[in-house]
Amino acid sequence: MYEEQYTVIRTEILEKYHQLDITNESMMFLIHLLGFIQSGNSFPSINALQRRMGYTDEEIYACIDHLLDRGVLAIKSRKNEDGQVEEYYSLHPLYVKLEQLEEQKSREVTQANQDQAVRDVFNLIEDEFGRQLSPTEYEMVTHWLTKDRYQPSMIKDAVREAALSNAYNFRYIGRILLNWQQQGKQTSFHHNVNQEKDNQQLPPVSLGHWLDVDN
Repeated sequence: MYEEQYTVIRTEILEKYHQLDITNESMMFLIHLLGFIQSGNSFPSINALQRRMGYTDEEIYACIDHLLDRGVLAIKSRKNEDGQVEEYYSLHPLYVKLEQLEEQKSREVTQANQDQAVRDVFNLIEDEFGRQLSPTEYEMVTHWLTKDRYQPSMIKDAVREAALSNAYNFRYIGRILLNWQQQGKQTSFHHNVNQEKDNQQLPPVSLGHWLDVDN
């Protein structure tokens, strides 16, 4: 009785092979190669590949060279059960490349989220102050983000806290951030209807002379 065989291929390979600069022809070769490997033949002959795919020998060699050049295929050697050295095709480089793509995508998403968070900081300040920032103010906010390493959410909370106190003053905002940092708080403000409870959780910041300092 004929036993039907299947070739299992990760959907991720089909979705991302173009991102790895793999041609359609080489992708088809890769699928057939995977079929051979899964059936127990990890180093099919050129003739076997040519018969199954209908490619010429030159086209088969071109596909192998292309995949080797793209860094998604490797030809390795190992000892078999008889102690003889045999060659085999390894697709491990392909899976490494796919992992790298995923890591790159994750980094890009993280960077995009960080960039948006920074833009949100500047937008919030301009909204609360009702005007555009001056170059000096822009530099001060940038310093909070890059030098002092305050989280964007923390800066936004400090801006809101200053606005509630009608203290539209950058030095006052900086004082709030410093006080929160000294108390080990990443954020101390929650802008919601339960404002009284929130204010009780805030470290005290005296307006003092901060309101008398020019922006």
